Amino acid sequence: MQQKLIGETFSGYVGVRAIVGPNTRQMKAVRYLLEQPGLTLAKASILCGGPDWPTSVMCGLLKLNLCQMLIGLSPIFIFTTPGTLLGAFMTEPTYRDMNLDTVCTLVLLLIQVLMCVSFMHYINKVLMNHGADLDAYEDDAEVAALDAKAATKAAVVAEVSRFDEAPPQMQAMLISGVVAGLIASYALYFAPSRLFQEFSITDCRDVLGNDGQGPYAIAWLGIKVWGIVFILLMFYGALCLKFYADCYVNARAQRRLEEIAAAGGSLSTTATSSQVGDDSSRRAAPAGGKAGGLPAEFSPTTSTPVRLGEGGTHKSSGSVGDRDSASAGDPENPSPRMADAHVRLSSNERHHVSTSL
Repeated sequence: MQQKLIGETFSGYVGVRAIVGPNTRQMKAVRYLLEQPGLTLAKASILCGGPDWPTSVMCGLLKLNLCQMLIGLSPIFIFTTPGTLLGAFMTEPTYRDMNLDTVCTLVLLLIQVLMCVSFMHYINKVLMNHGADLDAYEDDAEVAALDAKAATKAAVVAEVSRFDEAPPQMQAMLISGVVAGLIASYALYFAPSRLFQEFSITDCRDVLGNDGQGPYAIAWLGIKVWGIVFILLMFYGALCLKFYADCYVNARAQRRLEEIAAAGGSLSTTATSSQVGDDSSRRAAPAGGKAGGLPAEFSPTTSTPVRLGEGGTHKSSGSVGDRDSASAGDPENPSPRMADAHVRLSSNERHHVSTSL
């Protein structure tokens, strides 16, 4: 039902398909493993080890064969059996003191870990050894276009969402929301009994609100007065984050996208121009005697060091270019750069350096 009625029904919506990421190499590897006929360990590890509802819906979005998926899902009894026994051992007084529920929990945990490791191993194996098969899958053009649009918007959001550029009232609202959320989370973690009535899976609903530990704001749910207070704090924090993201960041991003569209440019062009300008400024020779970020004893056009004389000092106080010009045509006094290059480099590298110089 999840695969046919939900997954395949919503497969016509581009936004839903984009959530799955069908164009990624990892999802293509999953699709390759699930399309293998019969029952394989790789297919069973994905279908049984993954979360049941999202995995079934994903199979529907990828429009995989239902019968083959049911075959791959047949080993699910190795999960359901310990889970059923766990519930029985927790609720049956006869077995409650034998710690059998703990044993079942450990068995479930071990099986889950083995399944996760198994399907990660097989996915990585497909990525390494079946690249041609993955390339044979055609990309979803509509999803690719939507991903490109989302990537552009994400870059703009990152540009306009700087906290230090936000108005003071927005900063104050965001800080207050974060603080409220943190206080509520810490209270829920460190003092849950002051917020809610203690209740376990083996308790009856009739005890809610009747344990004498009140007062209760909502007795039939076991929620105390302080519980309502901190629930409201959590809602306030969530609303502050939502308002900051939607009414400020997304609004600024939308205006920025409209400005880019009106200018006829693109975000990548703007970023490239900015990067070229930064690179040009870094290559410009500063007044400190360096060029292109290299030390002073290096040439602007090559990273070959200038030959040093005895005691580690330069033989000439002039630049490399001046010494090359002065020694040009004088076989008795070759260029220091050329002489040093022939000393330091191998035969092939000497030929390349000599040709370039």
